[in-house]
Amino acid sequence: MIKTINAEENYFIYSPEKDILPKAILQVTNDIDAEFFTANGVIVCGSTNNDLYAMYETMRKKYRSLPYIMMGTGIGSYLVREYISIHGKNIDGAVLVDVNPKKDRAYKKFKKNKWLADVPPSLSIFTDDETLNDTLIEAELNDITYKPYNETNLLEFINYVYEGVIASKIL
Repeated sequence: MIKTINAEENYFIYSPEKDILPKAILQVTNDIDAEFFTANGVIVCGSTNNDLYAMYETMRKKYRSLPYIMMGTGIGSYLVREYISIHGKNIDGAVLVDVNPKKDRAYKKFKKNKWLADVPPSLSIFTDDETLNDTLIEAELNDITYKPYNETNLLEFINYVYEGVIASKIL
């Protein structure tokens, strides 16, 4: 794993070793086991000041063609949903971990303004909250997976997004 930290611009990047071909970018709002993901071809990045758009811009300049997935955990999931409400079409997938959209401002905006069109092509919710599944069905989002959070399920979702992006480029 190759680690890059830019304290001046408040971001970090964990890249796969040079012999592993990158297949996706996973932008996170919280710490995760980057070593597991980089070993599987995923570039893990994040912003220490939670400026999601600046981090996105930095990564897109360097990696234009890789699928881009944002992941928010807990309070970070609210940041990702706010990002989606403005720039959702920029990314290929989103992962929300341990969320309750019934109680947050972003979800209310989501329902009121019907910004479903701005949701990325793939959205995955990882939570143990069974009531969340009903909320998502009610919101009529397409392409949602609902699973408990673990590294294997997250990597499976990343691979799913990767295959979808590659297939769309071929068609």
